[in-house]
Amino acid sequence: MWILILTAIIFPTIVLLMPKRIPRMYLYATAGMATYFQLLTDVFLHIELNWYGYFNPWPRSEWKTMWLVPIYLSVTPLFLNFYPYHRSTIAIVSYILGWSLFSVIYEELLVQLGVFYHNQWKLYHSAMAYPVLFMLLRLQLTWVQKLSRKDKN
Repeated sequence: MWILILTAIIFPTIVLLMPKRIPRMYLYATAGMATYFQLLTDVFLHIELNWYGYFNPWPRSEWKTMWLVPIYLSVTPLFLNFYPYHRSTIAIVSYILGWSLFSVIYEELLVQLGVFYHNQWKLYHSAMAYPVLFMLLRLQLTWVQKLSRKDKN
């Protein structure tokens, strides 16, 4: 639990203190959409299908899951703010794979600490899903930027 609390404090602190390379509204909009997608995913994979869960086995809900909210809200701005825009494809792929590797390691740590558990969902599913999810975050930012440009015209 301590690693969860520590991460829930450190990640948002980094987001607040980091120099912003993209407008705050873009970060806000993409983080909101990512959180919506995460909640939607949890409804189906956690609650409906019981493929994974947090803390205690399904269907029990715990107040401790609230510590996950600042972490989920922080990952999107961290990922997008330091994304290697206008760099080579190799740099972009390496960046996405680096974040995916970090996410898999962090997920496994949470499993070992009893914060997260897997049923039908396995760590290799996450390893395959994270690169796609990070690419979707980048596409979401592109969409927000396009909408913003249209609003200015």
